[in-house]
Amino acid sequence: MFQRQLVLAVLVLVGLFAASCATAQDGDAASQGSTSGAPGLFHDDGKALEQATAAALLAFLREDLVGAERAVAEIETHCLEAGPEDRERLGGELLNYDQAFHVVIDTVRRLCREENLDAAHDQFVWIQRSCLACHKLARTEGKLSGEANGG
Repeated sequence: MFQRQLVLAVLVLVGLFAASCATAQDGDAASQGSTSGAPGLFHDDGKALEQATAAALLAFLREDLVGAERAVAEIETHCLEAGPEDRERLGGELLNYDQAFHVVIDTVRRLCREENLDAAHDQFVWIQRSCLACHKLARTEGKLSGEANGG
């Protein structure tokens, strides 16, 4: 059991570190939105989002499904939900990531309530990977700075 937790901790910490690097690389651009004066692209408070992500990670490592569900709900409060009306501004692929993200957040919360630790954690890892992929896509498509910068 300890070995499984150790492997889990290493994998999740690597994912969290990578997400943190992507967030730091983006600076506040994701919170500020485009240069057109539009509202924030997806995140309203990057620092609170990072704290909620770390809290979720720790809850999963402690096998605290109540804490994990609470932290994942907190993550969602800092991630704005785009709608079909945002397709032109964001592009279809970013909108698809956003919609999938919110579906998976709901799935993680349900799996936590069902006490399915492994499946909930697997979906949480997917969330982290989708954040990285979406940040990279937003950078390369110029959605963070108003112009493409090649990733």
